[in-house]
Amino acid sequence: MRRFIAGAKCPQCEQVDTLFMDNTATGKRRECVRCGFHDALENLAPPAIPTRVERERAPAASSEPVRLVDPRKPV
Repeated sequence: MRRFIAGAKCPQCEQVDTLFMDNTATGKRRECVRCGFHDALENLAPPAIPTRVERERAPAASSEPVRLVDPRKPV
């Protein structure tokens, strides 16, 4: 099934809104209807951002029971 990629710019002819995605037997690929450019999408994953820092998980806090107090009654 072919689906057009809205707002995408062809890397070869640089026209906007001419690319579509196609599911083939070998995988997904994109193709330009204007110039015929095509490539596989498996290797087009965006690279990881090198400045991104994974947050370390904080150690689990110890749990303590909570005592509810009625403000109308003396303790």
